[in-house]
Amino acid sequence: MFNPMFKDKRYIIAGIIALVLTVGIVSVKAAENRNINDLVELAKVVNEGNSSVIESAINFLQENGVLGASGTRFPHGISADSTSPVAGEVRGTTLTSTGAATIGGAFSVTGETDIAGLTSGNGTLASTTSASAGTLTEANLLANSVLDVLSTDSTSFALTLPATSTMTTLLPNAGDMRSWWIQNASSTAAVAMTITKGAGIDLIGVDTNVDVIDGAEWSVLNCYRKVDTDVVCELSELVHVD
Repeated sequence: MFNPMFKDKRYIIAGIIALVLTVGIVSVKAAENRNINDLVELAKVVNEGNSSVIESAINFLQENGVLGASGTRFPHGISADSTSPVAGEVRGTTLTSTGAATIGGAFSVTGETDIAGLTSGNGTLASTTSASAGTLTEANLLANSVLDVLSTDSTSFALTLPATSTMTTLLPNAGDMRSWWIQNASSTAAVAMTITKGAGIDLIGVDTNVDVIDGAEWSVLNCYRKVDTDVVCELSELVHVD
């Protein structure tokens, strides 16, 4: 039976039909002997409030897989170019969001990007150990942008970067880059932390001493993936200036 709310939403339904006609995503069932001309006629009369026509239009769009079960989704995607979209994809259009946007999957941009403001970073790893050495994992680097390392050893601590063979998810493509802030969280300056390279890493710096971070000092690690699986990491040592 026709739901009266459809009459109040007849302009929305007409817009949906017009959109379907414009982007050409309707697949007509021959058995029902319906074609694009049928939809044109539906669009002409839908604003007159004909309940049976409106209901028929909605049913047609849902039965042919154009709209999802709720009547609000385009499961097969929308395309404004010559390439067929994958499920749920919007292709060849300018997408504008006037409110907050949440993306649950990977976000990839291949064209020029203009960003008015950008905040990045994804967590802090605070690690305390009495050992004289430790090794970072890819999971540590994936989940965190800041690494606070505290060693209670009285002399020194060696922090080893992961082998590049384990960093294929972290830096999957040639030219991919990531940065981390690393702090020697010891309050004792004499407890130096030496950052050492894992297999496949080329560790570089302005001199050969930047890999040694004294207590309470910082280092910035900038890494990029080479054309093979090797990774180049630029290391710097930062001291308090106040």
